Amino acid sequence: DDLALATACLSIVFTNVLTVIKTSTFLAYKREFKSLMAEFERMYDELHEAGAKRCLVTVNVGAKRFVKLYFYSVSCTGLYFTIKPLVSMIWAKFQIKPLVLELPMPMRFPFDFESTPGYQFAYIYTILITIVVVMHATSVDGLFVSFTTNLRGHFQALQYFIETNTYDKSDALIQRELRIYVHYHVRLLELSQSVQRIFKPIIFGQFLMTSLQVCVIIYQLVTNMGVIMEMVVYCTFLSSI
Repeated sequence: DDLALATACLSIVFTNVLTVIKTSTFLAYKREFKSLMAEFERMYDELHEAGAKRCLVTVNVGAKRFVKLYFYSVSCTGLYFTIKPLVSMIWAKFQIKPLVLELPMPMRFPFDFESTPGYQFAYIYTILITIVVVMHATSVDGLFVSFTTNLRGHFQALQYFIETNTYDKSDALIQRELRIYVHYHVRLLELSQSVQRIFKPIIFGQFLMTSLQVCVIIYQLVTNMGVIMEMVVYCTFLSSI
């Protein structure tokens, strides 16, 4: 009967479903993931031109910073959710008010979680699940950023080879270099198709679950328009997804 609680629970359910999709897809394609990582590493080692390697280093540094920022953002959101009930209870005790046993997430369990020791067990379980969700989600998303960034860097390296080549050589040498460029391009296209194939279920799940999450979070924002702390919580949650 509590629509606000139901929508809050749905936002958590959608997050967990998305994590399951990402994790199960990663496990299903773990060999392909490993093969892609090895292939990108091998292609980096095969590059001997300083300018081409500089392209890869530049894009990878940017990707590393982006993934770190994403990880910190999601981690801070999870940390906020996990410590908020503790801070509320400490503040209530400081003001000599009755303690309200509140879980970090609006979750429900098939046992008495509103009293000791069920509450402590539910709290620890929620924290562990939050850590798992954060680690798995950011890991798979980080792999996607890494793969696409390396593809972009290699395409830029190929462009660098073509633009810096003077072609002031014999026809046989030019044909040999052009064959290398074509082979390099075909190799990159095959890698692009592999990345698209293994990330297709994840991207579909990401858009589907995120769309549903946005719906329930917007509802929470509208219903808690006058409560500043609740708005901060849901705005933070919305920004993290």
